[in-house]
Amino acid sequence: MAPVYATPEELAEWLGLDAPPAGAVTALRDASLTIDGLLIGAVYETDADGKPTDERVAGILRDATCAQASFKPKGSNVPSDPGGKLASVKVDKVSKTYATNPTTGAVVEDVYSTQAVSLLRIEGLIPAHPRVV
Repeated sequence: MAPVYATPEELAEWLGLDAPPAGAVTALRDASLTIDGLLIGAVYETDADGKPTDERVAGILRDATCAQASFKPKGSNVPSDPGGKLASVKVDKVSKTYATNPTTGAVVEDVYSTQAVSLLRIEGLIPAHPRVV
């Protein structure tokens, strides 16, 4: 079983709530799986349950997980409002269009919270090793 990097109480604190929101357990589980996908290639020590042993890394993963869970509050398996990635907007007689997959026709959604990705990248947990030539 994959580790979950934050508790419902930590999510409530992240959101500034007195109690965890409905669906917090599911949202945190899904968010942790999403964060794991971003961590492919990252190197840090873990315990037998797959959780980081370094308090700093644990805190970063907790915060990134909370950011991801608040980005997809119902869990990553449920579409978020308003329904996808905006592709175009028309101002006169207001209109908007969402990006769709050309093969399936399904609406394309942002998968990752920008805040979660930024937290991981700034702290060096997203392995990116650019080569300047």
